[in-house]
Amino acid sequence: MTIFRQGLTIALFLLTMQAMGQHSGVLSQYMFNGLVLNPAYAGSQNTLSVNVNYRNQWTGFEGAPVAQIASIHSPLKNSPLSAGFMATHEQSGVSSDIGFNAISSYELELDRGEMRFGIGAGVAIGSSRWSDVEIDQTDDPLFQQNSRGLIRPLFSAGVYYQTKEWYGGYSLPSVLSYSLINAEEIRTTFTFGNMEHLLTGGYVHKVNRQVVVKPSFLVRVLPNSGIQFDLNTNVVFKKKIWTGLSYRHLDAVVAMVEYQVHHQLRVGYAFDYSLHALGRYSLGSHEIALMWAFRQKSFARNPRYF
Repeated sequence: MTIFRQGLTIALFLLTMQAMGQHSGVLSQYMFNGLVLNPAYAGSQNTLSVNVNYRNQWTGFEGAPVAQIASIHSPLKNSPLSAGFMATHEQSGVSSDIGFNAISSYELELDRGEMRFGIGAGVAIGSSRWSDVEIDQTDDPLFQQNSRGLIRPLFSAGVYYQTKEWYGGYSLPSVLSYSLINAEEIRTTFTFGNMEHLLTGGYVHKVNRQVVVKPSFLVRVLPNSGIQFDLNTNVVFKKKIWTGLSYRHLDAVVAMVEYQVHHQLRVGYAFDYSLHALGRYSLGSHEIALMWAFRQKSFARNPRYF
């Protein structure tokens, strides 16, 4: 194994550990599954909603990150409460991370819209199979044994407001922060300065009966990394075809398309082109999304755009 490949493997492992419990940067189609950003999004579709996402990042790199996310949420009958659940799996090199989150939100009906407060709690398990790494020095103790599952708690919180025309939200996708002590031990802390803060917003503009434009944004305030932002524009044609472009500040340009197969089912695809050095060596990042919303047929005439 070359020094470059060894370095890449270790770097991917460290990136996985640093991103533990924070899924805000995993998906490019997050605007169609707000639950990955904000637990207060639970129930906002006013029906049972199921989302499944698959993402292959930096295609062409051996050991590059791969992620799967599945979520379900629904309002509870005759109650201001909503409930949801999200399962995640991320593989990066020889390291993997599995997470499970139970989510709840509470709705306040206001004059012009709905305000929701949400929390999420769960557990995640991270592990690494160092023995799978090909190295020249087979007696290196670092690569002679696999790390046991590192179990850590997950907590998130957020607030979400929506009307028929626009929405906005603020969330802490991971209230806790984690630092790797060694391959077998992790430290969990509660420090406000180490939290990731997310701010989202979007607006729906009906150009005519056939075309709808939805600009949106995502602002991330990251510890030790400053402020990052996404600018997105989606255009909906005849309530059937959804197209979109996103600019992720100094990171990537994203093109996406969704198709309303049925009034309850939409499928989507996104392609990321990296703006930094990886863009010259990878085949981009690819993402597939399946979205079920178990609504009545009237949804086809008056769809929800967020």
